[in-house]
Amino acid sequence: MTSSHSNPLNSELGQELEQQLAHVASLDARMVRDYLLEHPDFFAHHPELLLTLRLSHQQKGSVSLIERQQETMRQRMRQLEEEITNLMTVATRNEQIFRFNSALCLELLKAKSRDEILTLMRDSLQAEFAIRRVEIVEVEKDNFGAQKVYQHRLIAGQYFGRLSDAESQSLFRAPVGSVALLKLDFDETPAILAFAHDDPAHFHSRMDSLLLDQLRQQLNYQFPLLP
Repeated sequence: MTSSHSNPLNSELGQELEQQLAHVASLDARMVRDYLLEHPDFFAHHPELLLTLRLSHQQKGSVSLIERQQETMRQRMRQLEEEITNLMTVATRNEQIFRFNSALCLELLKAKSRDEILTLMRDSLQAEFAIRRVEIVEVEKDNFGAQKVYQHRLIAGQYFGRLSDAESQSLFRAPVGSVALLKLDFDETPAILAFAHDDPAHFHSRMDSLLLDQLRQQLNYQFPLLP
């Protein structure tokens, strides 16, 4: 009498055979792929295959290899056009930033006091970039909040991102969205060059700091010399 239960050994052998067949099929697919990559002119010598090969398409169903290739090329062209447009936009914006920074640095050189420097930066950066607050905070011994920010946020010399409410109060005396902080290298008293924006995402760790770093270098030289 035969048992109605399947043999576990036969089941395991069947699964192993299926895995081996799947492995062989994947090897064959890779071999075909590698061959076509090494011989990109293959279909030029066998053009009849282009009419017989069919590829699945989500909207059009089954299409020929030539149709799929043409569509892929059109998609790539659209992608390249978008990339070129983005590059041109970035280049135009960088030129605007360069011109703005050059004009601001020249105006700062004419300043006769520290208050005048701060006023120039606040008015210019507010008008051009909507930067709501600009402060130069000297890290004095009795300013414990500024000391904490200086020691913990400016280990790398600069910080872009968000602050706690207590940290915002110590630098700006008000809550802010996001900040850019740069360490100033004054000889007598450590200081922080601080910028604040209402948008919590405006200043972030991946942003370019070229403009602000140029201002920092100029202030390192000019600010201690002024009353």
